Amino acid sequence: MPQIMALVAARPTYGYRRISAILNRQLRSDGCAPVNHKRIYRIMKAHNLLLARKCPSMSTMARSL
Repeated sequence: MPQIMALVAARPTYGYRRISAILNRQLRSDGCAPVNHKRIYRIMKAHNLLLARKCPSMSTMARSL
């Protein structure tokens, strides 16, 4: 958990996929087993570290009607 918090603090615009890639790269270089991206997603969700989802703009929605 502290590693995830440090990565999110250093890179606030990165989502769980990029954070998991960086974390797994660090863990492999240290000789540890990688962590599943779904586990990282659950941890980040539990601690409110996920990015806000992008919503389509009104102009895009109006065109589709």
